[in-house]
Formats: sequence, C-alpha cells, structure tokens
Amino acid sequence: MMTPLEFEKLAKEGYNRIPVILETLADLETPLSLYMKLTQHEGSQNTFLLESVVGGERFGRYSIIGLPAKTLVRIVGTPDAPKNEVLLQGQVIETNCDNPLDFIEAYLARF
Repeated sequence: MMTPLEFEKLAKEGYNRIPVILETLADLETPLSLYMKLTQHEGSQNTFLLESVVGGERFGRYSIIGLPAKTLVRIVGTPDAPKNEVLLQGQVIETNCDNPLDFIEAYLARF
C-alpha cells in the first residue's frame, strides 16, 4: 500500500502516471454495482469493466474498472488509411497517419 508521502515523492521525482489502487472488502457490492456507482455522474462513455472468470464460474476473482481520463487516444479512418488522434478534454491535440500500433507504442514511451 502506498502512503501519501510515497505518492508525493514519486510526483516530485517527475513521474506523471502513478497508479492508485484500493483493496477493500465489499461483501454487499458486486463489480457491476460498483461500476454503475462510479460511472453514474460522469456517464459510461470511455469506461470499462473487466472481470476474470475461470471455467464456468459465475463470479471472477479480479475485476478492473476503468474510468474516463482527460486524455484519449483513438484510431479513426479505415484499415488502409488509419488516422491516429490524441484528444485532451475532447479536443484533438495531435494527429498523424502512422501505423496505429507504432503510434500507440511511441505515445506510451513518453511516460
């Protein structure tokens, strides 16, 4: 578990993406109910719920909820003519027509 001091230290060292994780007992919640609560104010656009399920189990062991971010990377166009875009708060701030996978790899290397 990361303390607030450890978080501040990483931020001062220049890290611009610091994952924050919360583990909690949620006996009265399901992953779907938590997802619905977390997305009710912002809406569910650009969010996701991933669950691990093994075999025919009804519930998975792990759930990951992704919420909207200020920055969005999207690929539009056609497979023959893709257009890569980076949006910041809904405004396109960068675009190119490189190979989408190369573009995503180069974009992630910035962090």
